Amino acid sequence: MVLAFFTIPVDELTLDKDHLYFEKKSILPFFNKTVKHQVSKIQQIGVGGNSARIGTYALLNPRICRSKIEIIFKDKTSKIYDLSISKKDSKEIANKIRQLIS
Repeated sequence: MVLAFFTIPVDELTLDKDHLYFEKKSILPFFNKTVKHQVSKIQQIGVGGNSARIGTYALLNPRICRSKIEIIFKDKTSKIYDLSISKKDSKEIANKIRQLIS
């Protein structure tokens, strides 16, 4: 159980002037993952409410909440990400993206 606690990936959300990055980082490289989206291809972005942590990790740290980000692209496709990032931080990134695409 302790090993699971240390190997669970942590979400990071980063933005530069051209790309939005969704990253999952773990101490084990096998669990690391990065998804990159071009900002110029985003039509809309929204942030959903916090949801409580579920599963084993909730027993170890029940105070961590998750937020959801939905991206609608110009080609009418969409993606929803469930992240272990606060709603406040998610909203800040979404507002910066809205400024870049307007």
